[in-house]
Amino acid sequence: MSIQLSELVLSTFSKGLNTLTHILNGAEQHAFSQGLSADAEYPNARLIDE
Repeated sequence: MSIQLSELVLSTFSKGLNTLTHILNGAEQHAFSQGLSADAEYPNARLIDE
């Protein structure tokens, strides 16, 4: 039985997107609990200054 490359790539990519969704939902909940608007605060957030 062989696995096609597309199956492996799509599976990995799908898991990554699910993880990103979980992280973004957590950030949204955190902003809400702090009385902030995630749509206003997070688009401008950076991990490091450019």
